[in-house]
Amino acid sequence: MVVILSIPDHIDIDTEFQPDNQWRAIDRNTYEAECDSVGWWSKSPVGYGDTEAAAIADLLEQMEEA
Repeated sequence: MVVILSIPDHIDIDTEFQPDNQWRAIDRNTYEAECDSVGWWSKSPVGYGDTEAAAIADLLEQMEEA
């Protein structure tokens, strides 16, 4: 199956396969994360999914809602 996503030019997508077998997608241009005694957390939208395309789609959906 081929998934075609329309990604605006101003978004710079970065994806990573996580140890929990999920994909994570962020926009390099807007991603901000901080660390405290509990661990890392993000102020920016982060997309997650079972596939890379699903994670990107989740990120884009979250960015549209913001």
